[in-house]
Amino acid sequence: MKRGFKFLFINILLLFISLFLSGCLFLPHTTEVAPAIRGQIVDECSGKGICGAEITYTIKAENQYSEFAISDKNGYFQTKVPTQWHYIVYIGSPGHYPFPDWLHVTERKLHISKDGYLPKHIVLQEGLTDVLKKTNFGEIKLSPIAP
Repeated sequence: MKRGFKFLFINILLLFISLFLSGCLFLPHTTEVAPAIRGQIVDECSGKGICGAEITYTIKAENQYSEFAISDKNGYFQTKVPTQWHYIVYIGSPGHYPFPDWLHVTERKLHISKDGYLPKHIVLQEGLTDVLKKTNFGEIKLSPIAP
């Protein structure tokens, strides 16, 4: 029994030492890729909020991320914060590790749809420094489909 415990302890100790010496730690966590967004979907003709509009928020970086939301009874919506998972944390010299995706965001898009209305696409063509600044879209108007 003593020998088995000692063997197990030494193996666990060697595992932790090898992880620290390699410069990586196994530590699952998330990083925000872009901020959450909010706004209100309104009817272009009446100016009233549209309930049940489907909003798809897509972020293009090295990977692609999507968040979904549905507008409430007054047309307001808010998406969740898009995140990416990391399982290994690099603890070595700065500049020699992969950048998180929030540094490589190239485009953010909104797709809004609701039965009886024309779908709307909003593409944010922002500069590299502005890419994550806009979070409140205010009123977004949808046009009803003509009968």
